[in-house]
Amino acid sequence: MTQETYPIEDVQGNKSPRKLEDSNCNAQVYPAEIPLKKVDSEIDEMFKQLEQELAKPLPPVKFWYKITFVFLGIASLAGWNAMLTAFDFFGAKYPKDQGYLDITFYFPIPIMITNFFAGLACPALARRFSYNQRIAYLSVAVCCFLITITLIAIFYNTKAGFWISFTLLFFQGFIESVVTNSLIALAGMISHEINAIYWTCTAASGLVMNFIRLIALGAAGDTPSSMNVCTAIYFAFACLIYIVSASMQAAFTKTEYFKALEHRHNIKSKIENREIEIDMARMMKEKLAAENNNANTGSDNQLKTEQALSQVNLEQQKKSKKSGLVAKLLQNSFIQYLIYLSQVFKYAGAIPVFLVFIYIQTFMMFPGVSIFQKPTYTIIPYPYAAVWMITCYNFGDLVGKYLGSVKALEKLYFIYCVVMLRFVYYVLFLMTANEKGGENFQNDVFAWTNQLMFAITNGFCTTGLMNLGPRKCKDPKIINLINFIGGFSITFGIAIGTFLALPLAKE
Repeated sequence: MTQETYPIEDVQGNKSPRKLEDSNCNAQVYPAEIPLKKVDSEIDEMFKQLEQELAKPLPPVKFWYKITFVFLGIASLAGWNAMLTAFDFFGAKYPKDQGYLDITFYFPIPIMITNFFAGLACPALARRFSYNQRIAYLSVAVCCFLITITLIAIFYNTKAGFWISFTLLFFQGFIESVVTNSLIALAGMISHEINAIYWTCTAASGLVMNFIRLIALGAAGDTPSSMNVCTAIYFAFACLIYIVSASMQAAFTKTEYFKALEHRHNIKSKIENREIEIDMARMMKEKLAAENNNANTGSDNQLKTEQALSQVNLEQQKKSKKSGLVAKLLQNSFIQYLIYLSQVFKYAGAIPVFLVFIYIQTFMMFPGVSIFQKPTYTIIPYPYAAVWMITCYNFGDLVGKYLGSVKALEKLYFIYCVVMLRFVYYVLFLMTANEKGGENFQNDVFAWTNQLMFAITNGFCTTGLMNLGPRKCKDPKIINLINFIGGFSITFGIAIGTFLALPLAKE
């Protein structure tokens, strides 16, 4: 009797079975390299090892771990928030009345386009590069781009300088998105508490940058020469936040707590990978056995005519080709990657789709329409008014993200309803921008309140959905994937919202 076998990696690292031709028949067979029973016992041993690991209590969560994720939350969006809060500076350096494109609508474009592609690439990058490589090292690269773009605006604010900066933003956007998506995955694999801290502090990122910007403006003033100095100091602080956060992240990955989590994750991943490979091998073997049975059945029932015999052979060849095509498709790395990604919707349902809706809504209106298209500010003069409006948004986002982490409010269909109701803000912001609806719609307090509530719903829905996404899944590998896709959905929504905002730009 032929023993059931399982294909293993060859010297090139290929995990797919090697096909051989049997000398007695045309059917393809697999070499008997490792008995499946032996592999099953290996998996049983892995499960025992995993049970032993899960029985061990994790090292205690130290206070400085939480502080680390406060800094990482701030750093995850520090680059974007630094650029956003300094739009008044870049707008003065590249004024649209001198033939430049409106930076409030066009500077976000390269960042958001590359965010989209980085989100697609992150699951693959996670398999190849460590957390330190994707977070700590790339954070330093983001600093280099921030400094370069600022220096160009100060010393080379020409048409060529504008387009050089615009090009550099593509690189900054890609790198920053890899950092952010990696941080989302890192926070999501640890605990609900730390994940909530991280998401809350992503909103604090904007407040920190607003605070630094206001201090710099207040200390140096808003004259052209002093604006250069205060903006240089402001971006230097943004880079300092990145460097400190990267150092803390690198230290965290060396702790016993993280190593224990990673060890559990590695064991579960090995078990899952082995089970998938065995299932694929068995499926392939069953298909080949079925083909052989069909061939034997045809030979046993001696057909009466040569024509009937040739017809059966033709059908068998078609079936064989079809099975071969299915097998090749299943072995195709891209198809396997799509099947792998599809597991997200099994556990998370429509959550990724609603995350896309949230950020389309937000970035169609913010910051171009909701802040920079308001005709006049009376209570606080410009440019302080723009910084204050961004502060209102970031404070509201912070409050919303805190509310999103409250378990009593984590109701999936309630959050879906809030997302759909946010479309009302389109009407409110556009009426203000186009001076419709009377004096009340032009009132500064109304604009602040509108911005605040828009931000609260953004933060609440984002955190609630990101917490609920992996809730039904226990496999850490799939949890990481759900977190990656959640981050990708956010960046995808931002990219679409940024493009859809372009028709709303005013000359």
